[in-house]
Amino acid sequence: MKVGDMMSKIDLIEFTDEKDNYELMYKWCGQEFIYEWFEQRKLSYEEIENKYKNKLLANQQQLFFINYNDNKIGFVQIYKYDDKKSKAFIKYDSIYQY
Repeated sequence: MKVGDMMSKIDLIEFTDEKDNYELMYKWCGQEFIYEWFEQRKLSYEEIENKYKNKLLANQQQLFFINYNDNKIGFVQIYKYDDKKSKAFIKYDSIYQY
Protein backbone atom coordinates (compact mmCIF):
# COMPACT_ATOMS: atom_id res chain seq x y z
CA MET A 1 0.00 0.00 0.00
CA LYS A 2 1.29 3.47 -0.91
CA VAL A 3 1.15 6.37 1.52
CA GLY A 4 -0.99 8.31 -0.95
CA ASP A 5 -3.60 5.56 -0.85
CA MET A 6 -4.23 6.39 2.79
CA MET A 7 -4.56 10.13 2.29
CA SER A 8 -7.89 11.64 3.17
CA LYS A 9 -9.52 14.88 2.25
CA ILE A 10 -9.75 17.38 5.11
CA ASP A 11 -11.19 20.84 4.60
CA LEU A 12 -13.19 23.55 6.33
CA ILE A 13 -16.81 24.41 5.63
CA GLU A 14 -17.99 27.83 6.74
CA PHE A 15 -20.58 27.89 9.51
CA THR A 16 -23.44 30.04 8.24
CA ASP A 17 -26.71 31.24 9.75
CA GLU A 18 -28.73 28.17 8.77
CA LYS A 19 -30.92 25.91 10.90
CA ASP A 20 -28.99 22.74 9.95
CA ASN A 21 -25.77 24.22 11.35
CA TYR A 22 -27.35 25.12 14.69
CA GLU A 23 -28.96 21.68 14.90
CA LEU A 24 -25.62 19.96 14.34
CA MET A 25 -23.94 22.14 16.98
CA TYR A 26 -26.76 21.33 19.41
CA LYS A 27 -26.32 17.62 18.75
CA TRP A 28 -22.55 17.80 19.27
CA CYS A 29 -22.72 20.04 22.34
CA GLY A 30 -25.26 17.69 23.90
CA GLN A 31 -22.70 14.90 24.13
CA GLU A 32 -21.16 14.64 27.60
CA PHE A 33 -17.56 14.35 26.39
CA ILE A 34 -18.05 17.61 24.46
CA TYR A 35 -19.93 19.76 26.95
CA GLU A 36 -17.76 18.77 29.92
CA TRP A 37 -14.84 20.46 28.14
CA PHE A 38 -16.69 23.02 26.06
CA GLU A 39 -19.37 24.60 28.26
CA GLN A 40 -19.28 22.46 31.42
CA ARG A 41 -23.02 21.94 31.03
CA LYS A 42 -25.51 20.95 28.37
CA LEU A 43 -26.91 23.99 26.54
CA SER A 44 -30.46 24.22 25.20
CA TYR A 45 -31.04 24.56 21.48
CA GLU A 46 -31.96 28.23 21.98
CA GLU A 47 -28.69 28.88 23.86
CA ILE A 48 -26.69 27.26 21.05
CA GLU A 49 -28.52 29.22 18.38
CA ASN A 50 -28.14 32.52 20.25
CA LYS A 51 -24.47 31.92 21.03
CA TYR A 52 -23.43 31.21 17.44
CA LYS A 53 -25.81 33.67 15.81
CA ASN A 54 -24.29 36.40 18.00
CA LYS A 55 -20.78 35.31 17.00
CA LEU A 56 -21.74 35.54 13.33
CA LEU A 57 -23.35 38.97 13.77
CA ALA A 58 -20.41 40.35 15.77
CA ASN A 59 -18.03 39.37 12.96
CA GLN A 60 -15.16 39.00 15.43
CA GLN A 61 -14.37 35.43 14.48
CA GLN A 62 -14.89 32.98 11.66
CA LEU A 63 -16.67 29.70 12.35
CA PHE A 64 -16.05 26.48 10.43
CA PHE A 65 -16.86 22.81 10.49
CA ILE A 66 -13.94 20.45 10.02
CA ASN A 67 -14.88 18.20 7.13
CA TYR A 68 -13.15 14.82 6.80
CA ASN A 69 -13.97 12.70 3.75
CA ASP A 70 -17.28 14.56 3.36
CA ASN A 71 -18.24 14.11 7.04
CA LYS A 72 -18.43 17.01 9.48
CA ILE A 73 -16.31 15.78 12.38
CA GLY A 74 -15.46 18.92 14.31
CA PHE A 75 -15.64 22.64 14.73
CA VAL A 76 -13.05 25.42 14.71
CA GLN A 77 -13.19 29.14 15.46
CA ILE A 78 -10.68 31.61 14.06
CA TYR A 79 -10.47 34.78 16.13
CA LYS A 80 -9.52 38.21 14.88
CA TYR A 81 -6.59 39.78 16.67
CA ASP A 82 -5.65 43.30 17.52
CA ASP A 83 -3.15 44.60 14.93
CA LYS A 84 -1.51 46.84 17.54
CA LYS A 85 -0.80 43.87 19.78
CA SER A 86 0.43 41.71 16.91
CA LYS A 87 3.27 44.13 16.13
CA ALA A 88 4.93 43.08 19.39
CA PHE A 89 5.33 39.55 18.01
CA ILE A 90 7.00 40.52 14.72
CA LYS A 91 10.46 40.49 16.27
CA TYR A 92 10.22 36.75 17.01
CA ASP A 93 11.12 34.13 14.41
CA SER A 94 9.36 31.32 16.21
CA ILE A 95 7.11 30.63 19.16
CA TYR A 96 10.13 29.35 21.09
CA GLN A 97 11.72 32.81 21.14
CA TYR A 98 8.66 34.43 22.74
